Amino acid sequence: MTNDVPPGLTPHILPGILRDIAEIAGLQAAVDLCLAARGRRFYIPARATLTKAHPLVRAVGWQSARLIAQAYGHESLSIPNARPVLRAYRARVLRTAGYSTAQIAMLLDMDRGHVQRLAPAAEYPPGPVEKRAVRAILDEAPRRFSRMKPGEAPSAPPPVPPPGPSPLFLWAGVKLPG
Repeated sequence: MTNDVPPGLTPHILPGILRDIAEIAGLQAAVDLCLAARGRRFYIPARATLTKAHPLVRAVGWQSARLIAQAYGHESLSIPNARPVLRAYRARVLRTAGYSTAQIAMLLDMDRGHVQRLAPAAEYPPGPVEKRAVRAILDEAPRRFSRMKPGEAPSAPPPVPPPGPSPLFLWAGVKLPG
């Protein structure tokens, strides 16, 4: 297991083939492959025919792709979706990267209480996290939150216009009671 995976995530919580991939190439590679496959079948080429342009290499990196290709070359694997596991993983990565409960809730579109259950602040103190993992999570976040930095407050909502007649009424010469 690599040191960029937050504490508390172990290969045994992954379903099916992802658990085997985590044991072969590491937990980060299994999670990255799960994110890339999105619950579909994924072709694993033979190690000898693996190129740096192959989707497997782009998903998990050269070293991990070579290990996976050595074990599963010439196979088309059905990669499970693992949504609950990945949701917990994302919350824990963001917590370890220094994001607050409110920020994680906004980025992952979940309730604050659920964030607290998945990634309690006391169990996941800020520490080093691979930037690629955080970037992958932020790429999937709603666009308005995707550039949020740890500890940063979300941007304020647009100002509400003061009460009174709108410019259209003023332009038309309409007087509102009031």
